[in-house]
Amino acid sequence: MKIDWNVTVVNKEIPASYVTNVPNGTVLVDIINKAAGDDKQGPFNKYQTEYFGGLGYSITAMNDIQQNPTTGNYWFLFDEETGEALPCGVSSYVPVNQSTIIFRYTTYSSHNNTVPGYCKDFPSSGQVGD
Repeated sequence: MKIDWNVTVVNKEIPASYVTNVPNGTVLVDIINKAAGDDKQGPFNKYQTEYFGGLGYSITAMNDIQQNPTTGNYWFLFDEETGEALPCGVSSYVPVNQSTIIFRYTTYSSHNNTVPGYCKDFPSSGQVGD
């Protein structure tokens, strides 16, 4: 997993990537929670979510950077290999082996459903914590 932003928009250094192994079928939120548990001071331990009914959770802050509706900057999820936005959120998305997910603070995202992972029906077995 990686975090990415325009350093002129966010006056903060981009943190290091996080690499881990998880069982096949693990939803993204469970991978974030593993990263948070592995590195208590790391950037993935500093996230917040908002629940959207049957759709699941959406990332509202990552590494202490809050989404900003005034500027239109939000946290979008991308697949590094294809460069495409993920078709679903952290509660439902299941990356495939060797995937790299990018949490990007940006103003625009479109979903083409051309990423190697897939979406599980929400709710997943994982729990999201602030």
